[in-house]
Amino acid sequence: MRNNKGQFTKGFHWRKPKPYWNKEWLEDEYIIQKKSAFQIAKEQGCKENNIYYFIKKHGINTRSMKEIREFKKWGCRPGVDRH
Repeated sequence: MRNNKGQFTKGFHWRKPKPYWNKEWLEDEYIIQKKSAFQIAKEQGCKENNIYYFIKKHGINTRSMKEIREFKKWGCRPGVDRH
């Protein structure tokens, strides 16, 4: 990981790799499983902006407001029927 001068070797990182650094993992969570950036961040123990940074970095398209409203339950609490 370090060379004889104590410098990091190219290609290695001092941090433990995070799942959201991987494009395929992030696409699966955000696009396939339709999790929000907030949900992913909460599960990974980081900030929502961190997830949005990697979504943009990997070239993943974010959802439009229309797409968000299609599956978000506005103002509903789990187990409460609003009819």
